[in-house]
Amino acid sequence: MNVTLRKNSRQPISTSYSHERCFNEDTLRDIIKEELAAAVKSSFKDLLTDQLKNIQGEISAFKVSFGFFNEQFEEFKKRFEEKDAIINQLRSDNTKLQQNVIDLTTRLCIVEQNMRESNVEINGLPEDKSENLVETLKNIAKVTNCDIGDSDIMQITRVAKQNKENNRPRSVVAKLRSPRQRDNLLAAVGNFNKKHPSDKLNSHHLGIGLGGSRVPVYVSEHLCPTGKHLHAATRKLAKEMSYDFVWLRNGRIFVRKDIHSKPIHIRNHDSLKLMKATDVTN
Repeated sequence: MNVTLRKNSRQPISTSYSHERCFNEDTLRDIIKEELAAAVKSSFKDLLTDQLKNIQGEISAFKVSFGFFNEQFEEFKKRFEEKDAIINQLRSDNTKLQQNVIDLTTRLCIVEQNMRESNVEINGLPEDKSENLVETLKNIAKVTNCDIGDSDIMQITRVAKQNKENNRPRSVVAKLRSPRQRDNLLAAVGNFNKKHPSDKLNSHHLGIGLGGSRVPVYVSEHLCPTGKHLHAATRKLAKEMSYDFVWLRNGRIFVRKDIHSKPIHIRNHDSLKLMKATDVTN
């Protein structure tokens, strides 16, 4: 059986269209990409530019604010330094004034004490409406074996209490003829008390008081108010620190820890620190 093969009359399909189509799609895709990239780049650039402008504006504002605060700080610093200098000057002036007050107070105390150089102060003496203070002082001199007459007593009186609520009798201040007369009386009272340690000078020796009561009577130098306060503070501290001796000499206050220690002159309240320093050393 003979089979006759015919030529295929159908022509192969051309690929030019396909290539053209692919070219067009690829080109279009590339174009779109480029356009999108350009658009994104342009938008990003604009956005970045705007952001940079905002940042630059904020930085400029911050610089202005920082400059303002820096000026305020420098102004405050300057004022602070001026005020600090004023405070330091005031402190220095205050220290000088305090020292001047101490010096003037000391000088005033010396003047007042010199005016009292012939005075004695008697404490603990019972009060009586009919009392004769001149006779009482003469009696004290007689008991302690000291020669004092009417002409030696220039003036004698009781003085008002500083604390009216205090029940103790008012002090008696007597002005004698001379400082030597005063010293003689003080020495006589001191010797009497040493000789009679268990029966020191009291109201019974002077015939004063009811029922034979024995009220201690103290005779001492007449201190000025500043000296009295200092003497009281000294005696209090001496008691706290077990000092054996506290005494007066011509308005000056002295203390001694014991018989082996050196005397300490208490000039003012700052001198009380010497008692503590001596106690620590010992």
